[in-house]
Formats: sequence, structure tokens, C-alpha cells
Amino acid sequence: MKFEYKNLKIAKDVIFQSKNSTTINIGKAEVFENALNQLGEDGWELIQIIDPKGFLGIGDVGYCVFKRQVG
Repeated sequence: MKFEYKNLKIAKDVIFQSKNSTTINIGKAEVFENALNQLGEDGWELIQIIDPKGFLGIGDVGYCVFKRQVG
């Protein structure tokens, strides 16, 4: 079996987000859930969350790691 992987950039509280930003604000549950559901519909399976940590947890970046089978 072959797999491909994808990262989803996440942050606990995004104070300022540009229009081109791909960071998902996990402080807004509905936005985070919609992003996860869309990836699931596209065949991606969540395999790990690398938690955003740092000063007060604000604006710190983490990642959701996904995989799906190729072919």
C-alpha cells in the first residue's frame, strides 16, 4: 500500500488572518469541524494532532496530520 500525507495548519486563537491564510482557527469549533469533515469527505484520515503551544497559547501554530491511500 502507498499513502500520501497532508498537513492542516491550526492555531488556538487567530487574532489577524490574511485572506490567503490556510490556518484554521480551532477556537471556533464549527470552523474546525467543517474543515475536518471536508477532508474526511475527500478521503483523508486524521492520524495525529501536533498541539499549538507557547506563550498564552494565542496565535501559536500546530498541525493536524492526515493520510490517505494512493491508487
